Parts: sequence; C-alpha cells; structure tokens
Amino acid sequence: VFDQVEPGTDVGMSVTVLLDDSGGMIYLSAVATIGGRPTPLSDEQAQTIFQTIASLSSEELAPHILTGIVPFTYDRP
Repeated sequence: VFDQVEPGTDVGMSVTVLLDDSGGMIYLSAVATIGGRPTPLSDEQAQTIFQTIASLSSEELAPHILTGIVPFTYDRP
C-alpha cells in the first residue's frame, strides 16, 4: 500500500521471491513512498531498516536480513 500519509507509514519493504525445485531466495528492498509510488532508498537508509528488522529477528535469520537476501529450502510433497 503506497498511499499512506500518516507519519511513519512512508517507509516499507518490497520483496522478490525466486523459487527452484527445493527452495529459493527472498530479496529485500527498502522503499519510501513518494507521491504514492515506491521509491528505492539509498543503501545507507536500507541498511538502517535491515538492522532494525534483524534486531527483532531470530539469530538464524538476522544475518541474512542484514544482507537483504534470505535463502530458504523446502520439501516438496
């Protein structure tokens, strides 16, 4: 949702998910809403957001969030 105007609602995250037969990668991108459109944040701004999210995440997940790339695996039925 990129039409929020309340303070603190102008920063968000977009994700790209790539899948293969046994897992995939989640790519995180920090964005700001400018004129109702998602706009990528600078690397410095994105790193600040990633650090905040990582600090609230599990020890296993936190290092991946800091890089903006989260690998995962799954078992197919």
